[in-house]
Amino acid sequence: MNCYNCQKDILEGSRYCYHCGAAQKPLTPLPGAPAKPLRRSRKHKVIAGVCGGFAEYFSVDVALVRVIWLLVALFGGYRTGWSTKVTDRRPIRWATVWRMTRLGRPPII
Repeated sequence: MNCYNCQKDILEGSRYCYHCGAAQKPLTPLPGAPAKPLRRSRKHKVIAGVCGGFAEYFSVDVALVRVIWLLVALFGGYRTGWSTKVTDRRPIRWATVWRMTRLGRPPII
Protein backbone atom coordinates (compact mmCIF):
# COMPACT_ATOMS: atom_id res chain seq x y z
CA MET A 1 0.00 0.00 0.00
CA ASN A 2 1.32 3.45 -0.88
CA CYS A 3 0.76 6.69 1.03
CA TYR A 4 -1.61 9.06 -0.76
CA ASN A 5 0.53 12.05 0.21
CA CYS A 6 4.22 11.05 -0.06
CA GLN A 7 3.83 7.88 -2.19
CA LYS A 8 6.07 5.78 0.11
CA ASP A 9 5.37 2.15 1.01
CA ILE A 10 3.38 1.59 4.22
CA LEU A 11 1.67 -1.45 5.74
CA GLU A 12 -1.64 -2.56 4.31
CA GLY A 13 -4.60 -1.18 6.27
CA SER A 14 -2.65 1.66 7.94
CA ARG A 15 -4.66 4.70 8.96
CA TYR A 16 -1.70 7.09 8.90
CA CYS A 17 1.56 7.24 6.99
CA TYR A 18 4.64 6.42 9.08
CA HIS A 19 6.77 8.86 7.07
CA CYS A 20 4.68 12.01 6.62
CA GLY A 21 1.78 11.43 9.08
CA ALA A 22 -0.94 11.97 6.50
CA ALA A 23 -4.29 10.28 7.10
CA GLN A 24 -5.04 7.53 4.63
CA LYS A 25 -8.33 6.88 2.90
CA PRO A 26 -10.48 4.41 4.86
CA LEU A 27 -10.78 0.88 3.59
CA THR A 28 -14.04 -0.19 2.01
CA PRO A 29 -16.53 -1.45 4.61
CA LEU A 30 -16.98 -5.18 5.00
CA PRO A 31 -20.02 -6.71 3.34
CA GLY A 32 -22.86 -7.11 5.82
CA ALA A 33 -21.66 -4.22 7.98
CA PRO A 34 -24.38 -1.69 8.80
CA ALA A 35 -24.29 1.17 6.33
CA LYS A 36 -26.39 3.57 8.36
CA PRO A 37 -24.77 5.54 11.19
CA LEU A 38 -26.04 5.56 14.76
CA ARG A 39 -27.64 8.98 15.23
CA ARG A 40 -30.27 10.64 17.38
CA SER A 41 -33.75 10.52 15.91
CA ARG A 42 -35.66 13.59 14.81
CA LYS A 43 -38.96 11.72 14.44
CA HIS A 44 -39.09 9.83 17.74
CA LYS A 45 -37.84 12.58 19.99
CA VAL A 46 -39.08 12.74 23.59
CA ILE A 47 -36.10 14.12 25.48
CA ALA A 48 -33.16 14.10 23.09
CA GLY A 49 -34.01 11.38 20.56
CA VAL A 50 -31.45 8.89 21.86
CA CYS A 51 -33.88 5.99 22.35
CA GLY A 52 -35.44 6.80 18.99
CA GLY A 53 -32.01 6.70 17.38
CA PHE A 54 -31.29 3.27 18.85
CA ALA A 55 -34.73 2.07 17.70
CA GLU A 56 -34.12 3.26 14.14
CA TYR A 57 -30.62 1.76 14.08
CA PHE A 58 -31.77 -1.69 15.24
CA SER A 59 -35.16 -1.48 13.43
CA VAL A 60 -37.28 -2.08 16.55
CA ASP A 61 -40.13 -0.21 18.19
CA VAL A 62 -39.23 2.93 20.16
CA ALA A 63 -41.38 1.86 23.11
CA LEU A 64 -39.39 -1.36 23.44
CA VAL A 65 -36.09 0.54 23.55
CA ARG A 66 -37.49 2.95 26.15
CA VAL A 67 -38.70 0.08 28.36
CA ILE A 68 -35.32 -1.66 28.11
CA TRP A 69 -33.54 1.61 28.95
CA LEU A 70 -35.82 2.12 31.95
CA LEU A 71 -35.18 -1.41 33.26
CA VAL A 72 -31.43 -1.04 32.86
CA ALA A 73 -31.48 2.36 34.54
CA LEU A 74 -33.53 1.13 37.49
CA PHE A 75 -32.06 -2.28 38.14
CA GLY A 76 -28.58 -1.64 36.78
CA GLY A 77 -28.24 1.38 39.05
CA TYR A 78 -29.55 -0.60 42.00
CA ARG A 79 -27.06 -3.40 41.43
CA THR A 80 -24.20 -0.95 41.05
CA GLY A 81 -25.16 0.83 44.25
CA TRP A 82 -25.64 -2.44 46.08
CA SER A 83 -22.32 -3.89 45.01
CA THR A 84 -20.33 -0.75 45.82
CA LYS A 85 -22.17 0.08 49.03
CA VAL A 86 -19.85 1.01 51.86
CA THR A 87 -20.69 -0.65 55.14
CA ASP A 88 -20.82 1.15 58.46
CA ARG A 89 -18.25 -1.12 60.04
CA ARG A 90 -14.87 0.54 60.18
CA PRO A 91 -11.70 -1.29 61.09
CA ILE A 92 -10.64 -0.87 64.70
CA ARG A 93 -7.49 1.14 65.11
CA TRP A 94 -5.90 -0.44 68.12
CA ALA A 95 -3.26 2.27 68.46
CA THR A 96 -6.00 4.88 68.84
CA VAL A 97 -7.84 2.74 71.40
CA TRP A 98 -4.65 2.28 73.42
CA ARG A 99 -3.83 6.02 73.28
CA MET A 100 -7.32 7.05 74.37
CA THR A 101 -7.37 4.63 77.29
CA ARG A 102 -4.02 6.00 78.48
CA LEU A 103 -5.45 9.53 78.36
CA GLY A 104 -8.47 8.44 80.39
CA ARG A 105 -11.05 8.86 77.61
CA PRO A 106 -13.35 6.03 76.57
CA PRO A 107 -12.51 4.78 73.08
CA ILE A 108 -15.18 5.11 70.42
CA ILE A 109 -15.40 1.91 68.43
